[in-house]
Amino acid sequence: MKKNKLFLTLLAFACTSFYACSSSDDDVAETGSGPGVETGDITEGSRFMTVQIVNPAGTKAVTDGGNEKGTDDENKINNLRFYFFDDNGAPITVNATAAVNNNKNFFDAQDIIPAGDNMPNVEKIIKATIVINTKTGDNINVKKIVAVANHDVAALGDAPKSLADLCAIIGDYSNISQTVDEVTTGDNFLMTSSSYAGADGQVTAVNIEPGNLCNTKEAAEANPVNIYIERVVAKVKMDINWNESIETESVTFGGETVKAVKLKDGANYVTVNVDGTNKQLYVIFNKWDVTGTAPESYLIKKVGSTTAWNGLFTGWNSPGLRSYWAENTAGVTNTTIKHFKYNEIGQDFKTGRVYCLENAGDAGAADGSKTVYDPKTTITNRTQAIIAATLVTVDGGVATALGLVNFGGAYYKEDGAKATILGFLPSKIYTDAAKTTQIPASDVEFVTATKAGAADDASETSPRYFSYLQLTSTAESKTYYDEEGNALNTTDVNNMLKSLPGTKVWHEGRTYYYTDIEHFGADDAKGKYGVVRNHVYDINLTSVKGMGTPVLDPTEVIVPQHPENVDTYIAAQINILSWRIVKQDVSLEW
Repeated sequence: MKKNKLFLTLLAFACTSFYACSSSDDDVAETGSGPGVETGDITEGSRFMTVQIVNPAGTKAVTDGGNEKGTDDENKINNLRFYFFDDNGAPITVNATAAVNNNKNFFDAQDIIPAGDNMPNVEKIIKATIVINTKTGDNINVKKIVAVANHDVAALGDAPKSLADLCAIIGDYSNISQTVDEVTTGDNFLMTSSSYAGADGQVTAVNIEPGNLCNTKEAAEANPVNIYIERVVAKVKMDINWNESIETESVTFGGETVKAVKLKDGANYVTVNVDGTNKQLYVIFNKWDVTGTAPESYLIKKVGSTTAWNGLFTGWNSPGLRSYWAENTAGVTNTTIKHFKYNEIGQDFKTGRVYCLENAGDAGAADGSKTVYDPKTTITNRTQAIIAATLVTVDGGVATALGLVNFGGAYYKEDGAKATILGFLPSKIYTDAAKTTQIPASDVEFVTATKAGAADDASETSPRYFSYLQLTSTAESKTYYDEEGNALNTTDVNNMLKSLPGTKVWHEGRTYYYTDIEHFGADDAKGKYGVVRNHVYDINLTSVKGMGTPVLDPTEVIVPQHPENVDTYIAAQINILSWRIVKQDVSLEW
């Protein structure tokens, strides 16, 4: 087995300061009702509160340590909202004035001022100065605070919200900002107060202690309330660093110079007979992506209690900061996670990155467990990295895609395989009642098992990777005959063709590999597989064996699977950026 390392991280975000003024029980501040208010507008007896939103910079997943700074897109904060609650999590009004006495329990900071960084500990620092004004008698009940950065992504609206309301909000926050070819698309990164497991359950809101409310701005700055926030999405990266046992060649393919890997099916090299000559088979890794992603997540990360989680996730909870696991919404199941097509796989190795919503513990699982699926009855519930590749031969430094068909244990070129397969029909099909001419190869085409009705997405073992011969659209208008001279319609003929064993077709050399994205647990049900918000999953491909899973139709959605009885696997060293290193052994086989 290949020993792999996982790294788990506390990503860097922002350090944000604001100054909040609360009046006494008897006096409501009638001035200073908006953002950017200076101390000269604060009434006598008002108090200051400084809130710092901080998070340490992430430790890079390398043996010599170091830190990884986020990109400009990942760090950008356009707006910042603070929600205030009483001890029970009920909303407390914080923007009442003499003119407007509404019930909003949030304040949107408008003046967000960059204030440098403090690497390697704090990546970004920004400041926002605001003034809050409570209803008469309410300021003493301002006990808890939650922060939401780039809150417009969640469309939180203007209605007051309790802490429970915020924690119950569900959405798809994966359309984050990315700059490609100098064009920026999507939303900014949604960031929320972090959650961790307390003795009685989830802890998200930060307490505002009496000592945090000061008579002067200077005193408040010396005694801040610290809030830790985290990005709502996880980040996945992939690179290739082949180990010494992998042989590669620099070749020209598609007008570019790329590396072609000399394929083995175990200890032996894979050779195929092409036009009477045995040739070495190579594979070129084109692009990668993340599949099996969650369609939604909680706005605030949902976690368990120390009673439920400690002992199962020892060391996965940092009181005061956050938990390193999470619970999915009820809308995240193995039938709702999102997959896509071969021709949609589009990330570059090394420079590409994918942001996705967390997919961790099952909804309602108090112990944070994740269902261990039965491949005979269902598909996996895991988020996976998928790699699009091409099988090629190499001549004189030039790679050529090789369309292959595997039938009955033998390999054929695509253009010659159909006639060979038709020869294995147990009952012949003729084009005339006199039975003088059998159905020609030109009347049939390969279709996927799903299109032929021979497979579905209901289970892992459903043979989706197989292809079958079926009539072409032109041939469907013809009449065929069986060995008794009886006329056959299109359905009859297709059913007879489908009775042949399934065929593996690497159309134009297309193939794919995949790996489950791993967290840092050791048990399949307890954290070994999953992605969690505010973590970077750094996948490093180190070796490959076998021809991958064949792809006939690049426009058909892929639910990843291993072909049965085929020695094909890819070894991946998965490094999750982390403040600590977790080792594991992984064997990935097709």
